Amino acid sequence: MSPLDIDSSVRSFLQGQQGQEANPALKAYYPRFEEHYERKLWHQLTLDLLSFVQEQGVGPRLIPLYQHFITHFQTRLDPLKWIELAVYTSRQYSELKEASTFLDGVAKELLEKKTVPAHIQARMEALHYRLLLGDLTESWEVITECGMALDLLASKTAPQTSVHASYYRVAAEYHKQKGDFGDYYKNALLYLGCVRVDALNEEERVGRAKDLAIAALVGDTIYNFGDLLAHPILQAIQGPSSPGAQYSWLAQALVAFNRGDIGAWDQLETQIPGEPILQEHSAFLRQKIRLEALIETVFRRTGGSGGGKGSRRLAFGEVAKEAQLGQEEEVEHLVMKALSLNLIRGSIDEVDRVIEVNWVQPRFLDLDQINGMHQRLRAWGDDVEACEDYVQSQGPELFGV
Repeated sequence: MSPLDIDSSVRSFLQGQQGQEANPALKAYYPRFEEHYERKLWHQLTLDLLSFVQEQGVGPRLIPLYQHFITHFQTRLDPLKWIELAVYTSRQYSELKEASTFLDGVAKELLEKKTVPAHIQARMEALHYRLLLGDLTESWEVITECGMALDLLASKTAPQTSVHASYYRVAAEYHKQKGDFGDYYKNALLYLGCVRVDALNEEERVGRAKDLAIAALVGDTIYNFGDLLAHPILQAIQGPSSPGAQYSWLAQALVAFNRGDIGAWDQLETQIPGEPILQEHSAFLRQKIRLEALIETVFRRTGGSGGGKGSRRLAFGEVAKEAQLGQEEEVEHLVMKALSLNLIRGSIDEVDRVIEVNWVQPRFLDLDQINGMHQRLRAWGDDVEACEDYVQSQGPELFGV
């Protein structure tokens, strides 16, 4: 087809769409599309197209627009804008497999143009539709290859937020389907770091906050909840006036685990039957809250040596009480678990039945915990001042002055 024939077919298509369009807001775009295309004003055309695809009720028009108009000049567009238009278009296919096939075709064309970031985004968005179909075939291979390509790009070019957002979002979807709670948690938080939370719709904010809370609770590598507790996404399920108020107990559960508050968890635990994943991991959650109680008990103690006041030597009986263990014999197993997870460092004295801890995993502190630390620091300052006064008072005698 000659350039004249192409121009004629494009003009006929745009004029036909304009004539059929009943929406005045959408109708006004078509003359601008035609003008920008004929004058080869690709940047202005791109801006108008991106505005058009976000208009209310535009959906059914996107597939014909892409097939009969955008394909004629797509290689002249900024590759990242090209894939953005393609993603909007893919959402209009009635069959998920068709959407995936469409984006796979776009990814192939982008690869031929050697536009790596946009190619990665197209592959991840195509994978998104396959995951919705429950097709995990070669999913990990795609995620691994795209992740390696992103790492290589990071050493050469500035990061592309939209590309990373697609990668982390789809990787999180994959790990959610696989039940890899720790990896889902990490990738979902990285995704949220690439987007504006207030730009997400209410349903997505609530769903993401709920999924993150559940992943944080049942993740066997997650014992520090600071990243989530401090994140604005949690506001979607925090409090009775939040859009996801029915899940506010999950936010409360995160606070209880962060404090190692077994009593608070006992009250919230009645909600578990409504969440199958939590129900399935109920025994693990009990062990986890006990580990958090152990960490909190150690954290509340000031430093020191020996068995006196301010020591981080804890008797088995004290640990059993704080962690609500039935017998002191269970303490050693709990402490060994904490040591193996690197939540604490120290040793167990089986003869004296005490544990001595010299390091605790850094953790997120709420206001009450910060106030407790403030009190301990003041007490430590008072001890230093008392020691200084003692040395000064004993100085002449000690040094023969």
